[in-house]
Amino acid sequence: MKPTLSILFICLFGVVLHMQSQQKVDSLTYYYQVVSRPESNAQLAKAYNFYKQHKDESLQKKDIEKAVFDLRLLASIEKKMGLLSDSEISSVEALELLGQMEDSEKIKENRIGIYNHLGIVYRSLDNPSKALEFYNKSLELVEDESSRATLLNNIGNLYMDESEYTKALVYFEEAYTKSPHLGVKMTARILDNLGLAQSKLHQPEALQNLLEALSIKETNNYVPGIITSYSHLSEYYLDRGDRETAQDYANKALGLAKTLNNPQYLESTLSTLLLLNGTPEVVQYKKLKDSLEKARRQAKDNFEYYRYQFSEQQRLYEESEFERQRLIMILVLVIMVFAAVYFIGRIKHNKEKLQKVFETETRISKKVHDEVANDVYQIMTKLQASKETEEVLDHLEAVYRKTRDISKEHSDIDVEHNFGETLMELLKGFNTEEVRVIVQNISKVDWRLLSNLQKTTIYRVLQELMVNMRKHSKASYAVLKFEQKGKWIQIQYTDNGVGTELCKKNGLRNTENRIKSIKGSITFETNNDAGFKALIRI
Repeated sequence: MKPTLSILFICLFGVVLHMQSQQKVDSLTYYYQVVSRPESNAQLAKAYNFYKQHKDESLQKKDIEKAVFDLRLLASIEKKMGLLSDSEISSVEALELLGQMEDSEKIKENRIGIYNHLGIVYRSLDNPSKALEFYNKSLELVEDESSRATLLNNIGNLYMDESEYTKALVYFEEAYTKSPHLGVKMTARILDNLGLAQSKLHQPEALQNLLEALSIKETNNYVPGIITSYSHLSEYYLDRGDRETAQDYANKALGLAKTLNNPQYLESTLSTLLLLNGTPEVVQYKKLKDSLEKARRQAKDNFEYYRYQFSEQQRLYEESEFERQRLIMILVLVIMVFAAVYFIGRIKHNKEKLQKVFETETRISKKVHDEVANDVYQIMTKLQASKETEEVLDHLEAVYRKTRDISKEHSDIDVEHNFGETLMELLKGFNTEEVRVIVQNISKVDWRLLSNLQKTTIYRVLQELMVNMRKHSKASYAVLKFEQKGKWIQIQYTDNGVGTELCKKNGLRNTENRIKSIKGSITFETNNDAGFKALIRI
């Protein structure tokens, strides 16, 4: 069977995509090598355009890690081309992107590299304090010996720029102790800087170290390093008044700089020769020009870094504010939990306490009934048999009735079944020829909504109200109206007794405590000779 046109197209399209993908990978590798070892500014310009486009594509795909990689290479290219402010901007943009990512070992490595690069940029901008700040930031994060040596060497160069040779020597010596962990080029670079610092301090081993560093570089054909060694040797001999040897090394440096065609090396070597060969006026002009250029660069406002620093501080503030609010919420939640536990415990304690009261009352009631009332009844029986006086019998009968009433008032209550009927039986028991008790709507209440403890409490409170009414109020009627409002049950008690006298004599404090213990409320209303009212809500 012949393949269809659509199948051929799909296959061709797949091949094209693969080729484009492979081309992108090859370009990344190629331009990375260009940035590492540029042969011309034209090459750097092409690499710059490539990585700028690649960064934009990475951001569109939200691949932040690749965008950071592109920005670091852009910053390196801009530094090599002398575009220091642009290099600063690219580095700051990379830091901002890192701030959007979760911390990891890879993020840490990127921060170390960017901080070090910003230190180099600020050194070139004649801002040593800012350069030292970033070198130290990087030094705080770095762990491997090779990277520490690089940073120590960079800090040493900063102090050399400021003519603080003793401080510089300390950093170069510490960096050189890590040479077993370093490559040949880095070892030679540090040894060369160490020799220059020693020469400024007139230490005898200075020239030997400078020459040994040059030999290592020449053996490895490290041309940029050789140029630096020639410049340092020129400076060594110039400091000692040997202008001829100094000029010889300066000419060698210029020759190699021309082969590299690097503007920075050319400017540096030409500047050295100008100072060696020029008249005093030329030397003065060169120094004045350098001084003015340095002042101009120092006065320049490094806007991008300060903008980043402000945004970073703002981000840290927002994070700390969020953390503070989160801690406050946790604290409030903890307080609420403790408060809830406390109040629940208190309610439970009150309920347990009330339950113990009921159990104690029941126990006392049983004891009174079983012991006191029975004993009194036996005495009455004996007295009747012996035909004692009626007066003694009457007194004993009164005592018996009292003990029976006490027992009845505090006896165990059946709240499990037909509580409404049990309550009705209690209230009807207070009907006498002198007092009429009227009960309304008790059958309309759903007593299942209440716990056994709540029902027992209602029973005891109403019992206490009725006992007080019978003993003290001198009322001719009492009305109890029951009403259910949603989950709330309301009981309204009214009588036509003496009112105030009732409160004065009894206070009914016990009923208040009982109702409060089950989270209910009871209020009283009374006036002289105007009756007594009580409203219970549970």
